[in-house]
Amino acid sequence: TIFLSRPSDVESHVETVKQAVADINLVSAPLGARFDLFDWRENATPGLDVEPQARVNIQSENHDAFIALVGATLGTPTINYESGTVEEIERAISKAEDSVFGGNSVSILFKDVSLNINSDLDQAKKVQALRSSLGPRGILYRTFGNDDDLRDVVFRCLGVLLSGHVSMQAENLPAPKVVSKVDVTSSNVGVNHSAVDDAEELGILDYSQIISDRIESATNASLSISEAMKVLTSATSKATDEI
Repeated sequence: TIFLSRPSDVESHVETVKQAVADINLVSAPLGARFDLFDWRENATPGLDVEPQARVNIQSENHDAFIALVGATLGTPTINYESGTVEEIERAISKAEDSVFGGNSVSILFKDVSLNINSDLDQAKKVQALRSSLGPRGILYRTFGNDDDLRDVVFRCLGVLLSGHVSMQAENLPAPKVVSKVDVTSSNVGVNHSAVDDAEELGILDYSQIISDRIESATNASLSISEAMKVLTSATSKATDEI
């Protein structure tokens, strides 16, 4: 599950993220993976807590990856943070170490915005402060200017997650059986020779070859993912131009 976080001023870009997830699922399905998007504005259930954000936190606790969109504002403050989006970002960062995707589980995307006379300068300063705070903490963010840029960035982020899934599948091998040596010359009682022979059929070299084959398969799958995403991006852009 991917948790999508954002303040309301980038709401118009949410559909682009949803479509990118739907498109990548066309590629990931044959590989045994599917990305589900948790959007609290649509998926969170109502209820009571110390504040509304606490309800969102509880229901998004078990996400595997996180995407945040940030525009010209950070959103509504919570009890402990500048905004709900900031709280969600901080929680995602703290959970990254325990995620199956590690550091790749957190993607923070800032929209390039131009300030004007109607801009909220206080919010703009807070957004800039957030951006400036990420680098020193070892967090790389990306920017986007429009929906085409955003779609490309989301494709790349999901592609990395999908490649990680393929690699984990390749490494998911059963451990070789360890068979104790039996001195069959001293006694034949209780020794199942066929069982020993079967267990010895897969030796170290056999498992080495299996691992090599799995790694090769994962590499080929990753290349296929990359090519498929390029095709999806090209086809989507073409369809948009035709519309």
